[in-house]
Amino acid sequence: MAEGAFILACCALLLMLAVAQNLAWAVFLPALTTPAALSVFWAAQLTALLLFVGVGLVGFRPGFTVRCDAHQLEVDRAGEALVIPRARILRVAEIPYLAYYRHYRAYARTRAFLGAAVEQVLLIETPEGPVILALPADERAALRALLERSPRDAVPAVAPAALV
Repeated sequence: MAEGAFILACCALLLMLAVAQNLAWAVFLPALTTPAALSVFWAAQLTALLLFVGVGLVGFRPGFTVRCDAHQLEVDRAGEALVIPRARILRVAEIPYLAYYRHYRAYARTRAFLGAAVEQVLLIETPEGPVILALPADERAALRALLERSPRDAVPAVAPAALV
């Protein structure tokens, strides 16, 4: 549904840009008698078109930060924070980005933190729903290794009496 709204918004903005260009041409035509005025007019039109292409088609993804300690995983993105206690993490896996795109993004409970365009994403399954992190390969591997090393799996400092 979001893709449909995006396509509709892009088409509406492109139509408004075309109407605004024609309206501006009709209104400012008497004033556009010098080459400098024509240059300014077409520069403004080109700037509006490039702004539309840059924002509407290329897009922008805000970056995010990930912090992990022995008790929780914390993901922060501009104005949004997610804290997952380590005990609530059911499974950690690397999946192809296309698997996320075709499957997991359809669920309303999926929380996706997509920064850079990557081939693989990190899937963290929790009882509240899946969390997707798009990290570079070295950071993704380091975080996965850290999350798979559960605090419950840590070797105790003192061996229990039953093991001695």
